[in-house]
Amino acid sequence: MDKQVLLNKKLTEIIHKLEGEVGGLLGQDFSCEQPTHSFTNLGALLGNINGKAVLSMFEVSGDTAGTAYLVVELKDAISLGGTLILLPPDEMNTRRKSELFDGEVSDAFGEIANIIAGVYTAVFIEHANPKLHFKKTELIPFNPTGDDIPIPEGVYYTTTGSIVTDGNTLGALSVLIPPDLLGLEAPTTEELETTAETSPTPPEDAGGKPATAKASPAATAAGPPLILVVSETQQAAEFFAQNFSEQCNCEVTCMHFQGDFQLTARNKNFVGVFLAMREVGERGLASIIKIQSAVGEKTPLIAAGPAWTRQTVLQAVKYGASDILVTPASKQEVLEKIHQHMQVPTN
Repeated sequence: MDKQVLLNKKLTEIIHKLEGEVGGLLGQDFSCEQPTHSFTNLGALLGNINGKAVLSMFEVSGDTAGTAYLVVELKDAISLGGTLILLPPDEMNTRRKSELFDGEVSDAFGEIANIIAGVYTAVFIEHANPKLHFKKTELIPFNPTGDDIPIPEGVYYTTTGSIVTDGNTLGALSVLIPPDLLGLEAPTTEELETTAETSPTPPEDAGGKPATAKASPAATAAGPPLILVVSETQQAAEFFAQNFSEQCNCEVTCMHFQGDFQLTARNKNFVGVFLAMREVGERGLASIIKIQSAVGEKTPLIAAGPAWTRQTVLQAVKYGASDILVTPASKQEVLEKIHQHMQVPTN
């Protein structure tokens, strides 16, 4: 698998995890909408910031060492820190207008930055290569248009998303990581600027998000439509498929969790996936990322299993599941999911 594709999967997983962690800390909904991961020139990123900003430095250690950076607009840092310490609305507005970022508000935002560093560490240590540990160090307000920028010039691999708290859209949250820490070869600033000038604006998908430049395996494949069934064992996958295969006007491929999804999906036209779990848990849900990296993120994936809880449903959706199926399920229930999500005629 392309190293950058796999890295993007992990970075998206990090965003989903920190949404839950930061939201839990704040005691309200927190999301980082439409996250993107790409090589970014520092100057271009700073040029999109409105007003002053706050930088949190992350000391990176492990397989490689260096410094990463968390950047948000100063007013947003005040809002997030103020929310954590239950700052009265009037005082919050006063601080935002006067750009007053100090004392308990600064300390509170520092705690949020600590949480974010912890999420990055957890995912990189457990699931990524290289293994990296992120530790929040300094917290620095700065002027992006000033002469004293506390981030070295250059190209960074950057994750950026729009902050939404309790239904209110704020500015961007960006995490900048030097490409060499991730084992990536970065384009030069000149190459990046040339690419930006010559590349057409990507079309938007149905959700309003920019379509990725690299087509997914499902988008480039031809041939008859296929449905993929994945379970703990080959036998379990085949048992689940027996429930609908004769009524579905397409072929069915069965695999176990440890199978080579990339090899199976190569040049195949998979129109949908069933992830059939004997028990709903982290191991099964985490395989959603591996499956979608092979068949394409736009290929609908139905997570099937017994005893769903609110937490596991949310977790499945965050990993990328299109829908949930409670098992044991009737043949009709399975066929309805196929008809609804996969656009495959059924008998």
